[in-house]
Amino acid sequence: EEDHLTLNECSKSMPHYWPVERFIRASKQYRQEFKFIENTISSKRNACTSPIMSTTNPNSQSFVRKALGDFIGRAIRYHLRRLFNPVPVCLYTDVEGVEIPDYSHTRSRIHELLEMKEPDGNGQRDTATADGSISSVVGIALQRIVDFYSMNIELLARDGAVKGTKFIKSFCNRSSSKRGLQQRGCVIRLNENDIDEVLLDIDEGHTILAGIRACRFIAALINWPGVSEAIHEIGGWDTVESLASNFQECNLRNEMPEEYHFTLLENVQTMLKRIQHDADEMDAVEEICEGSFRKLWNRFRCGTRNRELVDLNPCIKTFQSRLKDGKRTRFPSIGEVSVWE
Repeated sequence: EEDHLTLNECSKSMPHYWPVERFIRASKQYRQEFKFIENTISSKRNACTSPIMSTTNPNSQSFVRKALGDFIGRAIRYHLRRLFNPVPVCLYTDVEGVEIPDYSHTRSRIHELLEMKEPDGNGQRDTATADGSISSVVGIALQRIVDFYSMNIELLARDGAVKGTKFIKSFCNRSSSKRGLQQRGCVIRLNENDIDEVLLDIDEGHTILAGIRACRFIAALINWPGVSEAIHEIGGWDTVESLASNFQECNLRNEMPEEYHFTLLENVQTMLKRIQHDADEMDAVEEICEGSFRKLWNRFRCGTRNRELVDLNPCIKTFQSRLKDGKRTRFPSIGEVSVWE
C-alpha cells in the first residue's frame, strides 16, 4: 500500500498524464539495468556471459548497453579527431579583447604532414574533407571495410566457392545480368524482377570496390612518412584500441550496429598487416569487378541514343546512372600538404 501511494504521488508530480502502470514498468526496467551495472562491475568476464549481458535475444532492449555502445562510438570519434584533425578554426578571432587560447598541443601534427586530395589526381582538395577532417573519412573507410568483408563472405557462400577461397572473383552473375537485353536473338522488355537483379549485382559490386579502396586509403594514411611518429607523440593508439576492445568484449553489436566498424581498431597493427597481406589479391578482385561492370554496361547498351530501345527499357538509364555512380566507392588520395598563396 505504501508503494502504491508513492507511485500515485509520482504520477501526480508529472506535468502531463503519466499513469501509475508506466512507473511500474519503468521501475522494472531500471532494476534490470542496475543489476546489469552491478554484475558488470563485480565480474566483467562473467557479466559478459550473464543473461543480462547476453545479446542472443535480438529483441532484448537494454538502455544501458545501448548508451554504452553509443558512448564508446563517440569516444572513439573524439580520439580519432585528436589523432588526425587540426584544432578547429576559431570563429571569433576579430573580437577585441578576446585572447585565443592555444590548443595545438591537444592534436597531433598529422595535418601538417599530409592532406587528402581528389581521387582523380587533379590536385584539388577533397570537397568532403576540405576542412581537414581526416577522421571522418577514416570512419567511413572502416565501415566500408566491414561491409566489404561481410559481402565477400556472403558471395562466397552463395556461389559455393571452393573451400579455402579467400575472395570472390566473379561478379554480376544473376541470370538477368548475364542475359542482358536479348533472348534468342531478340530484344526483350525487362520486367521488375530483372531490373531488381541487375541493380543488386551493381550494388554488390560497389560494396566490394568501396571496401578495397577503403583498405588502400587506410594503408596509405597510416604508412605515410611521419604518421606513426605523430600518433605516438600524441599518445598512440592505446586508448582507441582499449575502447574498441570494450565494445567487442561486451558484444554491443546488436544494440549499436552503426558503431561496430570501430572494432577493427581493436588492434591497429593487426588490421594493417591483414590489409597489406591481402593487397595484391584485392587489386586483382578490383580489376575483375571493374571488368564485370564494363561488360554489364555493354550488355545493357548503356549510353545508347537509340530512342526506341530506351522507350522499351527505360531501366537502361537507371543502370547507366547506377554504374556511373561510383562516388561512394572512391576515397581521396594522400599527398603532401599544398602551399596555398
